[in-house]
Amino acid sequence: MDRRDTTYGGRIALQVGVVAVFLSAVPVHGMHLGEGDEFSTESSRARFEVGIGTWVSLGRTKWDHDASPVDPNLGNPTSELDYKETRSIIAELQGKLTFDEWLFLRASAGYGGIGGGTLVDDDYVSAQGATAFGTSVSGPHRVSRTESDIDGDYLWYINLDAGMTLFRFPHNRGAVRTFLGYQHWREKSVGKSVHQLECTAVGTLCSAPGTISFPGVPAITNKVEWNSLKLGLESDVLIFRWLTFQLSAAYIPLAVMTNEDTHHLRSDLRKDPSFSMTGTGQGYNLEAGARVRVLESLYFSTGVRYWELFVYDGEWRNHPVVGASSTVNLNKLGSQRYGITFLLSHTF
Repeated sequence: MDRRDTTYGGRIALQVGVVAVFLSAVPVHGMHLGEGDEFSTESSRARFEVGIGTWVSLGRTKWDHDASPVDPNLGNPTSELDYKETRSIIAELQGKLTFDEWLFLRASAGYGGIGGGTLVDDDYVSAQGATAFGTSVSGPHRVSRTESDIDGDYLWYINLDAGMTLFRFPHNRGAVRTFLGYQHWREKSVGKSVHQLECTAVGTLCSAPGTISFPGVPAITNKVEWNSLKLGLESDVLIFRWLTFQLSAAYIPLAVMTNEDTHHLRSDLRKDPSFSMTGTGQGYNLEAGARVRVLESLYFSTGVRYWELFVYDGEWRNHPVVGASSTVNLNKLGSQRYGITFLLSHTF
């Protein structure tokens, strides 16, 4: 995944959101809001909010590695796998406990099945490899490209946050808060069938273009897991008494990644897994939306959400059936998920 392509929009959104929040934030101390307004400073009151919702989302996990130091016939990158447009409708539960309108604890959890997508698998050779394998194209190049249909499996995540109010806007118009948090995010995808799109070494390394092999049979299973620390800002801006605009931007300074690929059709590799990857990276969580007061304590929210985590420089290890494993450089690995959210919540 090219960092310039995948992170530019997220970075711009993050920067604009943070600047907008701080330019509009004015410290107001000792404010008492009118009865019925969304924000209150009653000193002895604790408030609990629970919500149930959904996230209609698309996702992507893409990685590549360099095994050319182990085998000079291989290119850099050696292989690139792109699990893209993985669709999932996620059910989500949320809970938030607010103390004195200044401190809060929050938790959310989501689960969904993977309803479809495409796996693109690219392999590369060096100039030496092109000669050794007798490819129809000379020099370093992509020797093979295949596609598989992603049909299953699942994803789930949890978020745990603790935060405090930094500013309150004049005229009861909202607040700016900061928070620290932890996120666990796991996805599993299964690619079935193998459709050969390109091959420059027919019969040696790959099949003729147009060949469809193993229809409906699992070819590759991928499992990626992230454990992350978050530092964020969020804001609520009251537009009308019944309508609030919400914005949240979290920077992830540390994300610990593990990734496993199981190649079911290769007899030379183990199946538990075939390849494993580790690394540390960073990322972003961005959200924006609107919240409507339906009844006195009942709210409906909708918005957009974008998550991205990425590793540049990790370790890739193979697990052959015979012989020792080799460890080489993982050039990059990234995961994204984005889409539209809907939430119904009640405040006690």
